[in-house]
Amino acid sequence: MVHPTFYFVLTVTLYLDVFNIYMIAIFIFKIFDIFFKLEMIKQRYIMEKMDSELEKMLVLQLNPLLRYLGLIMYVPLFFMAIADPF
Repeated sequence: MVHPTFYFVLTVTLYLDVFNIYMIAIFIFKIFDIFFKLEMIKQRYIMEKMDSELEKMLVLQLNPLLRYLGLIMYVPLFFMAIADPF
């Protein structure tokens, strides 16, 4: 699994030396997302059985606005993180 946004945020954090609450929040969201995807892959393809809640989630029709959730959430957090003077 490749997560280029995780590597981008990590690179910007190290390059700009920005370690504040906004950047930590982005890392927490990204790490939670990666672990959730790994758990779904493990249950679906390795164990070949899933929790009933996850199976129901996979067949749900998503709201089209959810496609923009990352844009709405990560971009403001990222700009606040690099603009924060502390």
